[in-house]
Amino acid sequence: MNAFPETRAQAVVDGALDEDLGGFPGLDVTSSATIPVTQRSTAHVVARADGVLAGIPLISLVFRAVTQRIRSSEVDVELLCQDGDVVYKGDVIAILRGSLLHVGQLLTAVATLREETRGGHVRSDFPVRDDAHWLGNIYAVREADGRITMSFHAITPQDLS
Repeated sequence: MNAFPETRAQAVVDGALDEDLGGFPGLDVTSSATIPVTQRSTAHVVARADGVLAGIPLISLVFRAVTQRIRSSEVDVELLCQDGDVVYKGDVIAILRGSLLHVGQLLTAVATLREETRGGHVRSDFPVRDDAHWLGNIYAVREADGRITMSFHAITPQDLS
């Protein structure tokens, strides 16, 4: 079996974060100031359907990259499965512990706004990639009153080869 291509995967994750959060650091200053660094939560990554897993190392890689990018405290990732494992709907694949509120709320807000399917972001109500309307960065900021405000900034396509 081939080794997990972490360097290539990191480049893909960084590109996706650049697209959704803007360039480094993609910082949400208000959330960083209002959500205590010591606040910790636990979440389960659960299989949405029966299948065979692939890309499990990406879970740790993505959470490490997101927390570094938004300057949040680190999320501990406990992987309960590995690539090639058979899972059934409802199986717990990983347990996440850490400052998940900030990360989860911002990512959910951005994902809800994006009305298309792009890469790992899949929307059954918008199943097609839509560069004409969604090729760009979505900036999400938690306001002092707790609201999340977002703005879209179009980007010019680049050759990624």
